Amino acid sequence: MNRANKKTILQQPISTGGISILMVFTMLCLATFSVLSIGTAQAEMRLTQKNASSVADYYENEAESQRILSQIDGILKSGQTEGKTTEQMLQEISAIDSVTVEGKAYPRRVRVSVTNDGPVGVELELEITSLGSLKVIYSHMISKNNFTYGDQVQDLWKG
Repeated sequence: MNRANKKTILQQPISTGGISILMVFTMLCLATFSVLSIGTAQAEMRLTQKNASSVADYYENEAESQRILSQIDGILKSGQTEGKTTEQMLQEISAIDSVTVEGKAYPRRVRVSVTNDGPVGVELELEITSLGSLKVIYSHMISKNNFTYGDQVQDLWKG
């Protein structure tokens, strides 16, 4: 090798600084985005679990309220065939857990409120006439937490 070639080889700088900086920046961006994605995925998983729990609680309470409604209907049907008075039937109905009989005049209001340890429950309001007939006035979801916006309490669902 002659001297001229040695000088040209030694004088050519290897420019890896720009590429190295670009690679470090790219890796930092990828690491940051991966951490953010993991955090978002975990938050979404927690939200989904809360939603699943809330929906399961609602349907469990809905099934329980329908069981109580069936029980009330059974008391009224058997009471009519046995010749019981409406007051006797209402006494049997008021002995059921989660049931409240309201008022003294007919039609009497019967409120069924079913909640468990979850955040939502189900409330039914029934009307019983002096003849012992049953009418469901309304059924809706109730919230134990009373989700609020400002000063107003918002119902979750009106069905």
